[in-house]
This record gives sequence, structure tokens and C-alpha cells, in this order.
Amino acid sequence: MAVPTTAIIANYNGADYLARCVSSFREQTTPFTEIMVVDAGSTDGSPEMIHDGSVSVDVYIQDDNRGYGAALNLGMQQAQGEIVVFSNIDLTLDPNWLAAVHEQFEEHPKCGLVASKILYMDEPQRINSTGMLFYADFSAINRGMNEMDEGQYQDAEEVFGANGAVMAFRRSVLTQIGGFDERYFLFREEDELMWRMKRHGWVSRYAPEAIVYHKRSASTGLFSPLKLYYSERNRLWNILKHLPLRCVFTTIPAVFNRYLGNLRHVRAGGTSKAEQVARIPKWKLALALLRAWVDAILGAPSMLRKRRQYNQTSTVTPRQARRWVEQYPATLEDMIK
Repeated sequence: MAVPTTAIIANYNGADYLARCVSSFREQTTPFTEIMVVDAGSTDGSPEMIHDGSVSVDVYIQDDNRGYGAALNLGMQQAQGEIVVFSNIDLTLDPNWLAAVHEQFEEHPKCGLVASKILYMDEPQRINSTGMLFYADFSAINRGMNEMDEGQYQDAEEVFGANGAVMAFRRSVLTQIGGFDERYFLFREEDELMWRMKRHGWVSRYAPEAIVYHKRSASTGLFSPLKLYYSERNRLWNILKHLPLRCVFTTIPAVFNRYLGNLRHVRAGGTSKAEQVARIPKWKLALALLRAWVDAILGAPSMLRKRRQYNQTSTVTPRQARRWVEQYPATLEDMIK
């Protein structure tokens, strides 16, 4: 008998994707026990699609826009499944996705999280993610991103974590470590949740047959000052929570290498992301970075309190956790491609 599994889909102005996304969840060969859509104050008519029956879901919860993590936490409070799947709205699942996810949980008792093979919806032979790597400045990056899928990631194996577009957790893990930190609002809250999970002794597994088609950054774009602000502020908060304090300053050279690498990439052009960045006034990007660092510092006392709390309950120390960055390394080229 299939393990009871709950899907929690976060929706914000996802009218273009909602029907197709939910249908792919409902058409699994191994069925979900329940499917929720948590709406975060959409204004594009997508909530009405749920109300009028155009999209059939088991549970619908409406909320104002307090961010991705808050929406998923709200859904988690209602979830009944032993496996909990968190998902964005801008994706579809292969019909055998859940069967492949269940296989990893069944075969590996210490597996707390399953990562998918995520392909681009508009270019399904190109990889978006096959699990997560870490750059030296504590930035998470997708393994295999933008590579053509030629079978190079066909082994089921342990990875650091999963892309936040879709993540399957054991419910017992979430009960143990808690949910998303809602102060993050957007971006990197899933990285922080994965760090907590691993620091309690759980591992992540990559399931190559769990295939997802993702419209990358459908709501925020490939790049924007907003995305830069939240990504940078939350990266710094993750450092304060989980890195040994003596290692915090060692990340600074890597940060500036990443900034310079991205600048060279934009000047070289040739990619849609580089072209998008080139159209943004540089003062807006500089202001977003400045705000990110200032707000990260202002939030530091709260993050350090959480750090002390996590250190008291975790089975893995920050010093041991630092080794995971070395175990799953990303290069500068990985960061800017």
C-alpha cells in the first residue's frame, strides 16, 4: 500500500500554470492522498479558478502574501500524509514522479528529503537541477544546471539537498526540525531548512526517475533587484545560523569573486539572464546589495539566537556542517552560467 502523501502547492498569481500543475499531481500512477493549494493573496484570478471548480483540489487555504515559506507552513499544519511534498505552481510532474520518490524513502530509512531531476519546461532536454551544490560563499546552486541531459545524472545517490521548486520530505523530519523560517519571505529558505535537516542526521537522496518540468523563475524572472536582495540577505542569514563563526569572514573573498564573475558574464552577454541583467540600471543592483547587507546585519541578533537554539538540538556541529560545502562543491563557473 502506498505511503500516505500530501502535496502542498504554493500559488501566487499562477493562473497560467495552475490547471496544468494540479492535473499533473492528480494524474500520478501512485496517487497522492491529498492535494492542497495555498494561495498567497493572488490578484490574477487564480483563486477564482479554484472556487468555481475549474481546478479540483482536495484542500484550499487562502492567505495574504507573507511569503513562500509562510504559505507552505500553513499547508503543513493541515497535512495528513507521512510524506509531504512542497511545490511551486510553475511546474508539472512526470506521471511516475511520486512512485520514484517513494522508492527512495522506502529503500533508505535515513533519507529525509528526495530531490528530483528537474528539466526546463520550454527546453526539456536541458537540466535545471539534479540536487544542490554549494559555492565557497555559502550560495546554493543547482547541480548540472543548463547542461544537456545526456544521462550523466542517472544514478540514484546522496546529494546535499533539493531545488526548492519541488521537495519531498518525511513528515517525521519536519515534525522534528520545524518548518520554514518565515522571515526569509523569498529565496534560500529551502536551503536553510535542508541545513537543519542534515544537522539532525538525515540525508537527501536524488531520484533520477522523479522527473519534473519547470518554468524557471516564472513569477520573479531570471534576475531582478528583488531576487538579488532576498537571495543575498538570506544567504548571509544562513551563514550566521549554520557556519562556524570563525569561517564567516573566509566567505567574503568568494563573495567578491562571484560578483566579479557575474559582472564579466553580463558584459560578455550571450545568455537570456545576462541580457536581462544588462537592462537593469546598475544603481538599482548596487542598492539591492546594500539593502541586503544592511538588513542582514540588522537581523543578525535574531539569527544568532536561532543559531544557539539549533546548536543545542542538532546532532551535527557547525564545524562538521562546514565540511558539506567541501563535500558538495560548486565552482565559480557553476555560479555564473
